[in-house]
Amino acid sequence: MAEDYYQDTTPIRSPPRRFESTRSGSGSDEDNYNAPNMEQRQQQQQHTPGGHDYSNPNSVSTYTRFRRSAKSWLSSKKKHYFVLTLVSLDVGALLSDIFIALVACDLDKQEEPWVEHAREALHIIGTIFGGLFLLELAATIWAFGRA
Repeated sequence: MAEDYYQDTTPIRSPPRRFESTRSGSGSDEDNYNAPNMEQRQQQQQHTPGGHDYSNPNSVSTYTRFRRSAKSWLSSKKKHYFVLTLVSLDVGALLSDIFIALVACDLDKQEEPWVEHAREALHIIGTIFGGLFLLELAATIWAFGRA
């Protein structure tokens, strides 16, 4: 009696078969289960902007490929760490300039050449970092669009 209780009488179903690749020569419908026919491919191309097949990298223009690679790089961790490093260096340069200005003012050495050269170099570095931030912003707007 107990043995009958544990016996499962439901039939075992196997999952439906899906064929990822087509086999040449057989010509059966099962072999072409996932392969889209020509009509489906044309309909897919009609629904994409410009009629391009975006799954095929050779059918996309160079501009679109550059834009995609820019999107990929601009949303990567490497880019975020790069920008974080640039921000840290920019803040360090700004704080160094303030520190040099305060120390030179306290010691009455504002007119010495090393103070002028150091502050000028730090201003140039800050301008370069600002330009890099503007380039990053322009690249982001170009890659992702305004909206």
